[in-house]
Amino acid sequence: MKPQCILISLLVNLAYAEEYLVRFKNPTAFQQFTSNSNRSWRQFIDNKIEKKFSIGSFRGVTMNLSKNLVNKLKKSPLVADIVPNFRFEAFEGDSVNSAESSYTFNATAKYSYEDVEEEQNITYQPDAPRHLARISRHYQLPFDVGDKDRYKSWFNYYYEHDYQGQDVNAYIMDTGIFADHPEFEDRVIQGIDLTKEGFGDQNGHGTHVAGLVGSKTYGAAKRVNLVEVKVLGKDGSGEASNVLSGLEFIVEHCTKVSRPQGKKCVANLSLGSFRSPIINMAVEGAIEEGIVFVAAAGNFNLDAYWASPASAENVITVGAFDDHIDTIAKFSNWGPCVNIFAPGVEIESLSHLNYNDTLILSGTSMSTPIVTGVAAILLSKGIEPEMIAQEIEYLSTRNVFHRRTLFSSLLRQTRFFTTASINWTIHMTTKRSLD
Repeated sequence: MKPQCILISLLVNLAYAEEYLVRFKNPTAFQQFTSNSNRSWRQFIDNKIEKKFSIGSFRGVTMNLSKNLVNKLKKSPLVADIVPNFRFEAFEGDSVNSAESSYTFNATAKYSYEDVEEEQNITYQPDAPRHLARISRHYQLPFDVGDKDRYKSWFNYYYEHDYQGQDVNAYIMDTGIFADHPEFEDRVIQGIDLTKEGFGDQNGHGTHVAGLVGSKTYGAAKRVNLVEVKVLGKDGSGEASNVLSGLEFIVEHCTKVSRPQGKKCVANLSLGSFRSPIINMAVEGAIEEGIVFVAAAGNFNLDAYWASPASAENVITVGAFDDHIDTIAKFSNWGPCVNIFAPGVEIESLSHLNYNDTLILSGTSMSTPIVTGVAAILLSKGIEPEMIAQEIEYLSTRNVFHRRTLFSSLLRQTRFFTTASINWTIHMTTKRSLD
């Protein structure tokens, strides 16, 4: 979705929307507003509340309102924010027909295939997809390789076999998942469908994303459980109220199902909209419950401050870099809200159409699930949820982007994260201004 499309969508919603999202200042304000004893509002709100949301300390509702009632609500001391029920989009990239890159391999460049020291419990996936090989290395990978045997060992994905997310539930908030795909090895859990389409993926974005989190071949975490949270329809979009319901489901399922079963929780949000305090506060409410949230920075070539949930506090926001030239991808959002950069150009993963085909997409939607998979690995290793981002910073190295671009000049320090099994770029700044 381009920036001008965001503005047009917002203006259309403002002009015609009848259903509104209302955020309350705190749980007490919400209780007072919805109480039967609140006679001052009872005459206005009877039969107008469609759904109530309780996500950590976040409280909100969706309501069918006239413009007159909207103006009245804005003056209420109980109400923090009220906006139309706007649309969310999958941060979709462009598909390509083959995995061959248009770049030219620089045979004189400095490459290394001795980045990973041999350690106990380290295994490797030979001839791995490029994005997995890249997060296993210090240096840039070759491309357009003529002699594949010569560079064969460069494309190994190294990981610790005992820590592959087997005790983690990863919530995939997206267009659904092709659950019967053998690459998922019966690890997909049907969570909730908020689109009325039924479970499954009629778009492809969600299956591609889930594959990067935890499929057998393309996933960073080979044994993670994948929970389908379907909030976007076959056109790749959905209402913001669906996203709020999805967040509420994630919190409830994590606290009442996953944790009693000994599972830890991480959520992948490869979707977004224009900046919305309501969405940001809802995500922050979910994070209060000890769930790790990883969100796409967006594909608008803008400061991620203007996107949600990318600009929410304490979410791990992921930008995209081009691993052919190790520079920030030309489409990726950037700025102080972006925590880390992961491969996001021409990323291969699963197709929702059949078992044999794969799909190659570009976008921060592809970068994000790679980091979500790594977060699942860190959770498996016993890192506490609130320490995941800090662990990433601790393991990072500085200034991977060697080419100075408009983006790198606007960023502060960029960092390159590497261990025996995982390696991506990171931008340390985590503070975000709240509305």
